Amino acid sequence: MEKIYDNFLDNEEMNDILNVMTSNDFPWFINPTNDYNLFETDGDENTYESFQLTHSFIRNGTKNSEFSRISTNLLNRFSEKSGVRFEHVERVKANLQTKLERREDAYNTPHIDQLMSNYKVLIYYVNDSDGDTFIFDRRMGDTKGAYRILKRITPKKGRFLLFDNEYYHSGTNPLETDSRIVINFNFL
Repeated sequence: MEKIYDNFLDNEEMNDILNVMTSNDFPWFINPTNDYNLFETDGDENTYESFQLTHSFIRNGTKNSEFSRISTNLLNRFSEKSGVRFEHVERVKANLQTKLERREDAYNTPHIDQLMSNYKVLIYYVNDSDGDTFIFDRRMGDTKGAYRILKRITPKKGRFLLFDNEYYHSGTNPLETDSRIVINFNFL
């Protein structure tokens, strides 16, 4: 279902991405809550929401940012190292979540990124953080009910996480580190 890839980038590559995305020149936009209004969502007693900052590199298959080279280079590097090929990239979006007091077992609203079959989700972790990613047992089309955690992945700078879009997933705000920064790719 999911696969984790570490050590695909060297320290200089990872630091370059982090430095650009945390510089004063990189535009972040306030998203009052996780913006899944176009996608299927459902919460449970462990769900919470907070604002996050976002940056759209690619939207609806079209470059949407002067910083798109970051996402293009990452995708090419990932493909070269993993052997995973991409037919179509629908969306690439960066998310920045800040430290927030919450229960240890709480997570943002579980969701599916694309309501289309055969899509994959690739998450690149820009920084080390304690804001884990959760992958749940519920899949697209399943009846609503409680979520059972299948996998909990801790962000590690330079790590890639690949999984099928059909699985509900969620991020969390960090409790200890100042921020959690990821780049999320949706592709065929």
